[in-house]
Amino acid sequence: MRRIVSVWIILLVATGVAQAADAGGFGGYFLGLTWPGLGDLQQRLESHGFQMPNQALIHGGGGYGFGQGWIFGGFGYGGSLTADRSGETVELSVGGGGFEMGRIWRVGPVLAALTGILGGYGTTLTLRPELNDVDFDSLVVHPQRMARMSTGGVLLGLGALVVMPLTSWFSLGLRGHLAFTPMGKWELEDGAELWNAPDPSRWHATVQVMFLFGGWARTPGAHRS
Repeated sequence: MRRIVSVWIILLVATGVAQAADAGGFGGYFLGLTWPGLGDLQQRLESHGFQMPNQALIHGGGGYGFGQGWIFGGFGYGGSLTADRSGETVELSVGGGGFEMGRIWRVGPVLAALTGILGGYGTTLTLRPELNDVDFDSLVVHPQRMARMSTGGVLLGLGALVVMPLTSWFSLGLRGHLAFTPMGKWELEDGAELWNAPDPSRWHATVQVMFLFGGWARTPGAHRS
């Protein structure tokens, strides 16, 4: 999450520079849903009594600058899914982010863009027993094990944005992307070898509402419908 916040701050600063250069820009907070595409993992968990949801609530942020018919910037986001059964909980955390660049058009009062995305994506799976209050000596003698495994890789995708200005400084937007995420094998946090692990996801999709701050003016190079 610290990485997402850092990316957000950097991008918002970059957006401010773009506006000072009369290129236009906006940035803000994103809230939405992701479909991680973890079919094999979900089937394996369901066989052991865990009902993992297909989608997760995500949040994050990003910033963009544009001019001459081009838009550039980036985003970061994270979210989690949980599933329970008697005495045990599974939590799946997902996160990603990347650089985004493409073409932008003005359609009446609305800005619309199609972009390509290059970034990174990761997934962490945590399995833990039900945690109760415990005496220190009992904890030392009989510790309960928690397992955490993760995988990650590059994110390559196509995105789309639609932005509607509401005031001179605030806009609402909608963005989405479909991404290819060829991730490596699952690895245990404690360094032990993990056998017979489920196949990592290869595709995922997101849809997000954007709460944006910034502004722009019609530029000579902007496309119009």
